[in-house]
Amino acid sequence: MALTQPLKEYAYNNIKEKILSCEYYLNMILSEDTLCTDLNISRTPVRDALSRLSQDNLVIIVPKKGIFVQGITLNEMKNIYDVRIIMEPQIILNYGMNADMATLRKFHEEFRQFDVDAASPIMFTKLDSDFHRFIFAMAQNTYFNQLYTNISNQNFRISVISGCELGKRRHDSMDEHIQIIESITKQDLESAAKLMESHITKARQCKLELLLSSNSFSDKLSLN
Repeated sequence: MALTQPLKEYAYNNIKEKILSCEYYLNMILSEDTLCTDLNISRTPVRDALSRLSQDNLVIIVPKKGIFVQGITLNEMKNIYDVRIIMEPQIILNYGMNADMATLRKFHEEFRQFDVDAASPIMFTKLDSDFHRFIFAMAQNTYFNQLYTNISNQNFRISVISGCELGKRRHDSMDEHIQIIESITKQDLESAAKLMESHITKARQCKLELLLSSNSFSDKLSLN
């Protein structure tokens, strides 16, 4: 096995990717032995990776019981969207004038060309996540960036779980992203902020409705 990164980074990135993509699904029990076999590496880098993933709130390590993929509760899902609805419009209003226009144009083109129907939930979610990370980064504030990292992992998994069932909402989401970008580009920041608030509100409502109506979704999240 030829690696271009340290084994502990390889283990961390690989396990994290499988958790975010829900290949390692919510509340799944992870075995160190199985992870070592799958990655073809020793226990030390796997244990280091699991420790870091515990700090990321992606796994729970329970002494003498095992290692579990962190679950997501309905309340946590609501809290994530509460943070986003408050933060992202305000970041646009206060820091939109600092937006990198070249990057915005690149996102605009990606959203225009994105084939929503052909794309997997993971591809859709990654583009969406990259754009909202860009919004947080406009503030050039380390604490804002850390806040987005804290909520984005869980938000990513929620989106992957629901993504294959969102239908028309995925098309609407692409259009909303484009409208937000065009308003920021014109420096109509008040309109962009309102569009962002509406965009996040609609996404939350869609996923909550899906959670409450779809067995395939609700089985994966705890209704607490």
